[in-house]
Amino acid sequence: MTKSFFPVGQGGFYSERIIYNGMEKVFVYDCGSVVKNTKRGPTQELVDCIHKSGMAKVDYVVISHLDNDHINGIPELEDYLIRDVGLTPSELPLIIIPHPTPIDKILFFGCGTQNTINWFFNVVQEKRMVYLVNADTVFKEPLLLNQELAGRVISHHAQFSIFQSNKIWQFKFYVDKRNYRNRLTQSDSDLIQKVKSFDDFEKNKDKLKSVYKKIRYGMNGSAMSMVSFPIFAKECSRDLSFVTWLNGDMRLKTRREKLSIEKHFTCLDGKNVDFQIPHHGSRKNLGSLPKNVNNLRTYVWVGLNNGYRHPSPEIVNMAKSNSLYSRITENSQDLIVRHETWF
Repeated sequence: MTKSFFPVGQGGFYSERIIYNGMEKVFVYDCGSVVKNTKRGPTQELVDCIHKSGMAKVDYVVISHLDNDHINGIPELEDYLIRDVGLTPSELPLIIIPHPTPIDKILFFGCGTQNTINWFFNVVQEKRMVYLVNADTVFKEPLLLNQELAGRVISHHAQFSIFQSNKIWQFKFYVDKRNYRNRLTQSDSDLIQKVKSFDDFEKNKDKLKSVYKKIRYGMNGSAMSMVSFPIFAKECSRDLSFVTWLNGDMRLKTRREKLSIEKHFTCLDGKNVDFQIPHHGSRKNLGSLPKNVNNLRTYVWVGLNNGYRHPSPEIVNMAKSNSLYSRITENSQDLIVRHETWF
């Protein structure tokens, strides 16, 4: 397997390439970057990373949430796969996303660009998305992650196999059920549901802005965590880590939030884990590092001299004292890549 943490600055872009018995699977988790106080497309650093990545295919794109600094490079990534790699539209990756509530959609309309909004609706129309929600249904057997799941709403309790055998490599996701409570009136929801394109958004912008002002939290409330892990691999040493825990801008501040996600991700217990510190190292989103794992390596994406003061000194000190810590900015080495083998 190969893990790649791309240096995009204030955003996030990760890929993982797994080969088993000649079969190859590639997934991307988030693909976006921003410069403060702008609503333009992805930064040049992110575009350069996409073109230097060498990816000849992507099977899955996992979106932590619909905030611009995590998704605005995905249309560029898909254009690269079609224009430079030569894939057909039918070969574009399956999109896995936390189910967007009407609140999430209006926040997306408010912060997104024309390119990302049109891309989102095109993907919805093509039924390339699998939606993950905190539902009551528990899947006892792993689901094979393929296009047959597209357009469906799946419980986040499901474990997804990415190879034909269900005992090779799996994904598992986590969303916080509390963030799926409806906080809008029926007329608000009806207005949002009418928006099917960027042009619809433009026509209803003033009305949507009035609804937007009612919302008390940002896009991060619906962020989705993901772990990627092998089923039967044995850790060989402290230096090998096969498990990756990605968090987008997930809030893991309170004891309840930490216990809930650790209980959900029991597949991490006692493992060596590469852990993405959420929300670019904001002290508002992380209270302490995971305690259920064995050896921990932490990574945080931040923009140089960003106006948000990320990462916070508390988070940096916490990470440095408890784990191997990597700070990834747009000036980091060309690609942060680690090759690992397992048997």
